[in-house]
Amino acid sequence: MSKILYIHNTNLSTKTANLTQVISMCNAFCEAGKSTTLLLPRNKNINEEESVLTLRKNFRVHEDLSIQTFVNTYNSYKLNKNLNFLRLFKVLRKRRQVDEVIFVRNVLYLIAAVFSRKKVIYESHNTLVHNGSSAYNFILEKILIYLSKKKNLVLFVSISENLNQFWLKKGIPAHKSVALHDGFDTKAYEGIPISNNTFIPKTDKPTAVYTGNIHPNRGIKYIIELARICKNVDFYVVGGPDSFVNDYKSQYNLDEIRNITFLGSVPHIDIVQYQNDADILLAVWSKEVPTINYCSPLKLFEYMACGKPILAFGYPTIREVLEDNKTGYICEPDSVPDMLVKMDEITRDFEKAKSIGENAKKVALLNYSWLTRVKEIDKYLK
Repeated sequence: MSKILYIHNTNLSTKTANLTQVISMCNAFCEAGKSTTLLLPRNKNINEEESVLTLRKNFRVHEDLSIQTFVNTYNSYKLNKNLNFLRLFKVLRKRRQVDEVIFVRNVLYLIAAVFSRKKVIYESHNTLVHNGSSAYNFILEKILIYLSKKKNLVLFVSISENLNQFWLKKGIPAHKSVALHDGFDTKAYEGIPISNNTFIPKTDKPTAVYTGNIHPNRGIKYIIELARICKNVDFYVVGGPDSFVNDYKSQYNLDEIRNITFLGSVPHIDIVQYQNDADILLAVWSKEVPTINYCSPLKLFEYMACGKPILAFGYPTIREVLEDNKTGYICEPDSVPDMLVKMDEITRDFEKAKSIGENAKKVALLNYSWLTRVKEIDKYLK
């Protein structure tokens, strides 16, 4: 049975969504019976043992998952970001596991992985492989397409069909290319107990909850404007960075809007409890998100797994997953008036809304668990 070496370029200390996805995939590989190692970089001044303990505290980490690190070469963040892949050549040379499959999401790490001569899986999350220099992105894109044709790169995973089509047009071999949306953690969401409203208080109004990042490009302003108009619903925003909460308060006069509460950042392991206490779940972003037409947001699948009605902006990849009035309520992106129409549909016939939420849960359990995703990938490792 294949062993998995998942190499990621995010430091142990981070709490970003991409690390959530990485750990979830590693957990699923473990659940599928594969010996799995997660390899991450760390700075020279960071203690590995304490960092791993912090990681296990903030995330559900499978007991069989081995977490290892390699030390960044430089003190500069920018130098490490662009050059620490060179250390991987030495790290991979020392590993003796012949049947190990390497899984990467970073083009520079892919270079070292492919030249290790082991089987490699690359996963793409964006049309850009570098968000800064367009010239550097052009070079890395050419390297990616070249490496995708190497025999030992056995699979090129895109996180949405829209993204998959983009890379096929760029020249990625079709027989290696597959679109697989992200997923949710079945251990966290299967058999969720009946909500006791420990995290989101129950009132005589329905509660609409958003969980996730609250950066300005995430569409929080639309939730605020919806709450300003929609007085018959209580709104809760769960997520950080906490520094943005005061910005929203001052910019939008939140003290005047009595039915919206910002709860700040919480450990990802507790997110399911907040989602489960909600009556309605809000899946909003804005057009300012660079990857909005290609992404596969984790919260969408977590929401579906809760079995609650979802009000979502209808960006292309969201429509790949949700169907309006069957598994969710889809409104026009960046449109508060359309959000109001859909919110009215939900609150006016909540029994129908609950059945639509249950439909979404059935679809999630059937198609969008991390374990299902890993099993699809495993077909290419035979």
